[in-house]
Amino acid sequence: MKSNERKAFVLKNAGFSLMLLIPAFGPIGYSAGIPWLSPFAIFVAVPLLDLILGDDQTASDNRDRRNGLWNGYLYMVPILYVAAWIASLFWATWLVSTQSVHNAELIGVLVATGLSSAFATCAAHELLHRRNAFDRWLSRTTMAICCYGQFVVEHLHHHRTVGIAEAGTLPYKGESLYKFVLRNLRFSFGNAYRIEEIRRSTKHLSLWSNRVIQQHALSVLIGATFLVTWGWVGLSVFVFQALMAMFVVETIQYFEHYGLQRTNKSPVSLRYSWNFNGWLTNAITLNITRHSHHHANITVPYQHLNMLPGAPTMPVGYFGLTWLAILPPLWRMVIDRRIPDCK
Repeated sequence: MKSNERKAFVLKNAGFSLMLLIPAFGPIGYSAGIPWLSPFAIFVAVPLLDLILGDDQTASDNRDRRNGLWNGYLYMVPILYVAAWIASLFWATWLVSTQSVHNAELIGVLVATGLSSAFATCAAHELLHRRNAFDRWLSRTTMAICCYGQFVVEHLHHHRTVGIAEAGTLPYKGESLYKFVLRNLRFSFGNAYRIEEIRRSTKHLSLWSNRVIQQHALSVLIGATFLVTWGWVGLSVFVFQALMAMFVVETIQYFEHYGLQRTNKSPVSLRYSWNFNGWLTNAITLNITRHSHHHANITVPYQHLNMLPGAPTMPVGYFGLTWLAILPPLWRMVIDRRIPDCK
């Protein structure tokens, strides 16, 4: 690796730490009297900085995987994020339930908390694909806090069926974000339960062995803890952040696979996932925007994902795409013409 490439790689690895700032936006914004700091930073500053900073030029190779110091720290980043996020969630719930908070501040704190929970699902996604039992447990717990526990079952199924319309998680060409989110929310819950019931009946296990039931039971238990600790206001905060996290998870799936349909006979390839290669968006989402490589090999750690040549590419990152997706005609005008012939 050349000297300038090494500098870029070191900078990118350090950039992954920027994700850890997101749970702090709520407390910082509230303390500084800037209640809308979090949504402004994520939906305005990040897209602009992606344009300014340009494409992410880093690429990982086998030599990077032997760097124990870097990889040890980067291994911990998703875990550290979950810890910071839980602390910020507790802080927000305590604040709203025990302090006098004005309306603008209240909305700002709630939105910041919900966005922090949305990014927690990125960390959970990375942890889910690891082999370590603790990491997978932390992924399941994170998704249970977000009340979207069936994700840990359905997502692994999604990797086998990506691009197949009948599998549910494919946003059709011309389908609005709102229609897809509602459709896939229903599908995700039902399909995950069906998958677990097949596994359970095949192995002759008890009903409690259904991991979807376990996950949602844990969500109820966590929600009850918020209710007992902070009352109905605390439970409302818990529900609000979970709803935001659910919506964002499905929004990301919409961005990742919109219109990239394949038949049952077509093999999975890089053509069935959208990518984006903006430096900042890649850093704060743990390279999830290098999505074709992730689907090519789910065991590759986030820091070693590369931008694959020829993979479908979005014109802007997830946070810029949000502005297009909230207006379906604008989304179709900009994105539909970019959809390659995948069949």
